[in-house]
Amino acid sequence: MKYTVLLTKPSEKEYFEKEQNNVAVISVTTKTGKNITNDCLVTIVLNKDAMLGLGKSLIRFAYEKDKVGPLHFYKIESNSGVIQTLGICLAPESAEPIIGKHVDKPIFEYLNKGSI
Repeated sequence: MKYTVLLTKPSEKEYFEKEQNNVAVISVTTKTGKNITNDCLVTIVLNKDAMLGLGKSLIRFAYEKDKVGPLHFYKIESNSGVIQTLGICLAPESAEPIIGKHVDKPIFEYLNKGSI
């Protein structure tokens, strides 16, 4: 399968935007499992190569039916060598995100519940 991405955004909405099924859920928990999402601001800083690596890997991950995740990003540590997850290397000072698949609700269901 080949997936083509136009570098210039089309003037009309793309198929995933029309259906408004392009939903992400971001939550933040402590290592003990306490949800602190409402008390946090999440900042993601990527250089160009990391954007390209992560973007291409996420497209592949989206189409891999046998992989449902979650995928855990591990930090680079001096004694463990370089570890890449989804096309990026995570700097030592970073939090370790986990990416999963299958948020199966359209945005309207979140809005109707008042959870956004």
